[in-house]
Amino acid sequence: MKKVSLRSILLFLLLISIPVLSQAKTFDSQRYVIQSDSTIQNASVCYEVFGMDCPGCESALEKQLKKIASIKKVKASWEKQQVEIWTFENTEIPKEEIIKRIKKANFTPGESIKSEKNKKINEK
Repeated sequence: MKKVSLRSILLFLLLISIPVLSQAKTFDSQRYVIQSDSTIQNASVCYEVFGMDCPGCESALEKQLKKIASIKKVKASWEKQQVEIWTFENTEIPKEEIIKRIKKANFTPGESIKSEKNKKINEK
């Protein structure tokens, strides 16, 4: 009697683990797609921005820049005094528009600089 119940428990555990393993494969493929999508290099630009001194400043600048239609993502850093801007593929944003939005958020725009991610890739 004990052998039968042990076998049935093992069979039950085996049947439960099959769907879990198939979902793990799907998750790995989804993670790969996300990683490959986030490595688009030509779609980002980085600017120096002076005057940010807190995380609230980051949010205000990001909100102002996200109003530009061609912008996909914005990440400001008050610690590094810079903002990185990602655009949709095959789109360009005039530098004057970015500078105008930085000034509208009450910050001082600086030079366009290479982002750290682009520097690392160009070195390879």
